[in-house]
Amino acid sequence: MSHAVETGLKKGLPGQDNSMSKLTDHEYYQVIDRLVKGASNDEVSKEYGLHPRYVSLIRHKKRLIRIWEKYADATGVSEAPKSGGLSSKIPLDIRVDIIRQLPSKTNKELARMIDVDCSVISNVRYRKTWKDAWDLFDKRSNDHPERE
Repeated sequence: MSHAVETGLKKGLPGQDNSMSKLTDHEYYQVIDRLVKGASNDEVSKEYGLHPRYVSLIRHKKRLIRIWEKYADATGVSEAPKSGGLSSKIPLDIRVDIIRQLPSKTNKELARMIDVDCSVISNVRYRKTWKDAWDLFDKRSNDHPERE
């Protein structure tokens, strides 16, 4: 059987027809509906027994494209709003304060202060995340330049 899959003679079945599928197509349709209506990845993952990262893949249409197409045809809605992610859980003023402390503290120290993984702070340090906090930090820095 693996030879047939490797050579393209046999393809995996989509959705509920795949023996590895956790949910039925109808349940996946409901997952998409919950995401479109504003549910978080964590809420949906707990409700349906899915991993939050997998729910994120569904939200961003990296999975279940066929079901997303059915949903869009039926409702006229073709995407879910972006999840707030970690940024929504940490208030903006705290994120700006963490950015202010980047030059004087290690990733580990800052991560402990707000109970996140060090990799989050690394991404902040290289401006890969918290763009709204960086914008506010930059604006405040320009409004009140430090005196030399």
